[in-house]
Amino acid sequence: MASQIGGLAITSVVSTRGERRPGASNGGLVGISRARLQGFLLYFPKKYLTLHLGAGFIFILGGMCKMEYLTIGQLAKKALVKVPTVRYYERRGLMPEPPRRESGYRQYSRDDVLRIQFIKHSQGLGFTLKEIKDLLTLRVNPDTTCADVKRRAEVKIVDIEEKIQALQRMKQALMKLSSTCKGRGPIGECPILDALNSKNF
Repeated sequence: MASQIGGLAITSVVSTRGERRPGASNGGLVGISRARLQGFLLYFPKKYLTLHLGAGFIFILGGMCKMEYLTIGQLAKKALVKVPTVRYYERRGLMPEPPRRESGYRQYSRDDVLRIQFIKHSQGLGFTLKEIKDLLTLRVNPDTTCADVKRRAEVKIVDIEEKIQALQRMKQALMKLSSTCKGRGPIGECPILDALNSKNF
């Protein structure tokens, strides 16, 4: 059964140590090495590409499908973000440089929508943009294992636990301050402000 990635319909995969150049007169047989695949995977996440990453491999293009191109506004709408957010991600190196039309306008694909969703989901779990960039790099590295990603998740769990403990200490301090104030009297006699202004706070 053929699987589709972007605009390519993949009909078969053959493990080999050889590599044939695109454009050969062999019915569309295309070879690609491990190193060259990394750039390809930048646009097509691994979950859409079921190739065996051996010493070398080839895949056969069974046909070309029309790819839907998006403007930056359409991309932002589909990804549920603002246009400035897309541009910010590009400046931070989280989004690959998109191809441009003859008119000069950038053109994006559905894979860019998925990439932004990946970034937003990671941010929702507390990952910084630098950490997300590392995750994106891991995702396209054929030598990456689940253990590599798990280690980063565990580091983030420890980081979150430390923040929770810090927030709990802040809460306890605020509760103690709040208990000293009866909520009456002039601002100059506010015990909370007095405590915050104290050297012994």
